[in-house]
Amino acid sequence: MSVIDIFRRNLRLAVTASAIEVATTAKMDHRYQQRNGRLKDAVQTAIGGSGMEARVYLDGNIAPYGVFIHKGIRAHDIFPKRRKALRWVDGNKFLFARRVHFPGWAADPFIYDALEANRETIVRIFDRYTERALQMVIDFESSFGVSPTTKKGVALPMNSNELSKAQTLIESDTITNTRNDTQPALGRVSVDGDIEMPADYVSSGYMLKALFGDPKTTGTAPNKTHVFTVKDTQPSIVVEKAFPDLGKYVRYKGVKINTFSVDFGQDNEMTFKFGVMGASREQDGTPYDAAAKAAKLLRIAQNHAYVKIDGTESRIVKEGSLEISANLDGDQYVVGGGGLRGDIPEGLMKVSGSLKALFVSTDWMDKADTGTAASMEIGFKLDANTSLVFALPSVQFEPFDAQISGPAGVVIDVKWRAFSADGASIVTVTLKNQQEAY
Repeated sequence: MSVIDIFRRNLRLAVTASAIEVATTAKMDHRYQQRNGRLKDAVQTAIGGSGMEARVYLDGNIAPYGVFIHKGIRAHDIFPKRRKALRWVDGNKFLFARRVHFPGWAADPFIYDALEANRETIVRIFDRYTERALQMVIDFESSFGVSPTTKKGVALPMNSNELSKAQTLIESDTITNTRNDTQPALGRVSVDGDIEMPADYVSSGYMLKALFGDPKTTGTAPNKTHVFTVKDTQPSIVVEKAFPDLGKYVRYKGVKINTFSVDFGQDNEMTFKFGVMGASREQDGTPYDAAAKAAKLLRIAQNHAYVKIDGTESRIVKEGSLEISANLDGDQYVVGGGGLRGDIPEGLMKVSGSLKALFVSTDWMDKADTGTAASMEIGFKLDANTSLVFALPSVQFEPFDAQISGPAGVVIDVKWRAFSADGASIVTVTLKNQQEAY
């Protein structure tokens, strides 16, 4: 069974479990008076769409009146259809009337109520079943390619993990007494790929630590401030893709973060993308750290973003991007290393990005034309104690022109690049949350 098959199977199990949870609640929580139990029995589930759809419904064959209880009946008058008057029995006598007013009764939408009551439960069900299928665990190495003696694995949320091993096959030019080619030899190993994670205020701190090194943490619990700056070296990490249902654990060692990027101001889920390099890959039947703790996920929403230019918050930016590159050197292969990278040394840290903004003045254009530096702050803020800020003390805009493409408002696309004017950190990242340490 492939990984995707396992994931789909677990999704189907989550769909079924969620439907059962809603149906069970609907049978237990309602306003109607239970007499013969038929209405309770009428609450049924049906699974369709190859297991990816579930329906909780009332079976009219079991309780034909169920829909009227669920939807209610409005007040209305009842008239005879074939006779001149209505007739009914009251005790031992007949009563007659040309019409009868029925007061109706209020709806008891117990199935809808059950769905609403189980929203958080359904989320937890899907989290549980998908975590069983796929998981990413990281830990910081004691030295390049060497796992620590005391493991402190952390399970991080992810949208995708494309980290993979590649190894060349070296063709042989050997000539034998036939025209048949001879066996190739295994060449150099490269471990590379992208990891995409949900943008958040807590778990992202582990990846920022891998990019920048240990932060300086201050504050009084529970409110902590973690400040990351550019250092001469980066730590290396071990990254594990866990497939518990397969009993397989794929482990990558000597991994370093090469790039970080984020797009903001759009109408979609915000994610952080990390481009990584590593030295080796191994497989195991047991997890790297069975006691790995799950990192908390506290999402960053698109509407949490802001941009400051020269200390003043801008109200004209429509969207933007931020890219950080460590410029790692992945061509460090050594003799005796078995074709593995002997190290992945750091290069110059470069920070760049773009802004799409309303064209309301020529201030940015003038700065670009004259090469005048500006300070920039790209931040995301939930509240006073929960935020993520990228502070760039010196930024230069690339010269640009405002393009008129129609009768609508003019929008400019501005590319920028950060630099260090005095040897200080080209970027300072400040993360505020309730995490004690990283």
